[in-house]
Amino acid sequence: MSQRRPVLVAFVALLSLLGSTVASAAPARWYRGLMAPPRSASPSEVAWDYVTQNAARLGLDRVEISPDARVISWRGHQIVRMGQQYEGLEVFGRVVVVRIDRVGRVRTVVTDASGGLDVVVVALVTADEALDSAAAAFGAGGLGAPSVKLGIFDDGSRGLLAYRVEATWDLRRWQIFVDALSGKVIHRRSLATGAMGRVYAENPVATPTAELLTLDNLPTNSTNLDGDWVTVYRYVDGDTSAISAIEDLTLDQTAVADASGNFDFPPTTDATSDFDDPFAEVNVYYHVNDQYAYFRDQHGYSTSREYVAIANLGDGATTIYENAFFSPVQWNGSEAYGLFMGQASTVDLGYDGDVIRHEFTHSVIHDLTNMAYGPMALPVYDTLGANSGPSAIHEGMADYFACTVTDDPVLGEYSLAAMGGASRTQLNTLTCPGSIQGEGHADGEVWGGTVWAIRMEIADADLADSLLYGSLATLTSMATFQDYAFAIQDVATAMVGDGDLTQAQADAVDGVLQARGMVGCGRALEMEDGETQTLINQFTYGAVAQMTGQSCEQVRGMGLPPLPLLFQFKMTVPANATDLTFEISFSPASDVNYDVYIRRGELVGFQMVAVMGGYFYLPEAISFDHHFGPLTSASQVITLESGGSPSLVTGTDYYFAVVNQNCDQGFVDITLDVKTGTNPQTDAGVPDDGAVTPDASGTDPSDGANDGCSCTHGGPTPLPAGLLLLLGVMGWILRRRR
Repeated sequence: MSQRRPVLVAFVALLSLLGSTVASAAPARWYRGLMAPPRSASPSEVAWDYVTQNAARLGLDRVEISPDARVISWRGHQIVRMGQQYEGLEVFGRVVVVRIDRVGRVRTVVTDASGGLDVVVVALVTADEALDSAAAAFGAGGLGAPSVKLGIFDDGSRGLLAYRVEATWDLRRWQIFVDALSGKVIHRRSLATGAMGRVYAENPVATPTAELLTLDNLPTNSTNLDGDWVTVYRYVDGDTSAISAIEDLTLDQTAVADASGNFDFPPTTDATSDFDDPFAEVNVYYHVNDQYAYFRDQHGYSTSREYVAIANLGDGATTIYENAFFSPVQWNGSEAYGLFMGQASTVDLGYDGDVIRHEFTHSVIHDLTNMAYGPMALPVYDTLGANSGPSAIHEGMADYFACTVTDDPVLGEYSLAAMGGASRTQLNTLTCPGSIQGEGHADGEVWGGTVWAIRMEIADADLADSLLYGSLATLTSMATFQDYAFAIQDVATAMVGDGDLTQAQADAVDGVLQARGMVGCGRALEMEDGETQTLINQFTYGAVAQMTGQSCEQVRGMGLPPLPLLFQFKMTVPANATDLTFEISFSPASDVNYDVYIRRGELVGFQMVAVMGGYFYLPEAISFDHHFGPLTSASQVITLESGGSPSLVTGTDYYFAVVNQNCDQGFVDITLDVKTGTNPQTDAGVPDDGAVTPDASGTDPSDGANDGCSCTHGGPTPLPAGLLLLLGVMGWILRRRR
């Protein structure tokens, strides 16, 4: 086995973050290979009729679908996205997606809608009171440019009547959900996505000579960079942590056309210190405009929102800003998309077309899917545990579409390397789950390597781009790599049927997905008898201790729930099985403390638990059949026997979830074994009671174990990104106290 090195997440960067949540966490249900009769009605009508007529088989018989739909055209197909309602109110984050082929046949339905809602829709809290609660959650007296909407928040049980507040804080747009009965904040989510990605025709390293290129979509005789699609400004001054809208910052347009109508400015000799740099504005305009043109011309993409881009962004008039990010924003009294390019200490991010295209693509992903995004690109927590898929898909596809336009698989030669990292390449052999780290940019490389390999197998960039764009448009907001793999398989099949892709190309695409492990890379890893999976484990109490300057034991004493691994584990137990063994081993082996939860038939479920006086929430296991722990041995074997205690139920699926309070980041090995047709009592190494192998202390780790509630809560729902929220809140409090 090759040497394994844990990759530390830059938790210190979370000091400036207040945390976030996601809008939807239910695993998507896929119905592929459908063959409805062709119809000539509108796509919305075809989708509506099919879903309502087949509600029972689609699991939608208790679901109210919104009659309003968004229709996305793709290669003659129509992708119809319809929201869920409850008594006429929007169910936040839930969606039904229908793909209709070129002749009007419904071929695919994807949905995460929930049928278990039962809510009294009478609000005891006013919209103004909800807005006050949302502001208080940030420790602010008010929030910028707010909008408030009453709807249903699916909490995994019967649902909650809640207000969704969208407002500006720290330049970025946020969603805050407030209980309409109690007035308490129940979730919040940043709508911003950030990246350290890095362009001239591409960037100063890949294309070191600045070229005079055409700036399209500027009105005739324009004197400033006020284009049809984007307006570009230079940041001058203003508090970037303020709650106000963008126009409350001091902005300028230094780039002014010359007498010939051209914007011909040379790059500055020192891009790291020039905060008054018209070249950066022109460079930002060119790449935003060109990337928009690519999505419009190649994929038919359009958005109703205006784009505003800010070059030379600082944290004050002469203070560097070490980042670039995308966020929905308030601009001139309406919703817009904002792209922000920082004036960093070693580079000007407005010089890097890779970065600009990457950030623009985040806006497209957000617009098409409302894809969740963990703060600082880390995982989001929900009622199934941890999910690194949304952040990774966001980052991987933002990298891919930035790179495919320039036909260069390397992103960030200029800026990433100069900012203390390394450029990201999509020419890699990374796989799921072994390469998954739980950080969006790193895991985005895993996904980016997969889709770039698909591009190479198809050997036609336009076809590959179309396949990936059409697949993206069918995803729900909490999609996993497995969901995207299913979508690619489905769309590839459609393209073969349309004559746009050969069967050999589709088979090659499937081969890449299989070889990279993406088809099995969902919320639970489905394991074969005797198989071992090795995961990176870096979300530990030790990581919290590093950030807060405390000891690991002090963090353990805070009363926080343990932190889940990035995946659960699934084993299908045959009818003739006699025992099922779950073996776990941590490396390094020092100072471990963890629990194992087991559930039959369904994923182990979590609920949110208030900590620090209800300021934020962390996930805690609640839906399970067996619980072992806390365990303190680095290696542990848990065995379920037919007729033993706990007893093995054969002919069903078993799910295992691991949560930890470990001090060290590192690796964890998981092995599942099934024995069939023999007496487990005679098998070497299995205790006579069949329950569990004692740990190093000589005690039975299941002593005092809770057999769980084995309760179901309808569908899983979003929880705050607990660890991330914890780190951000604690850092923020520490700064304010200083």
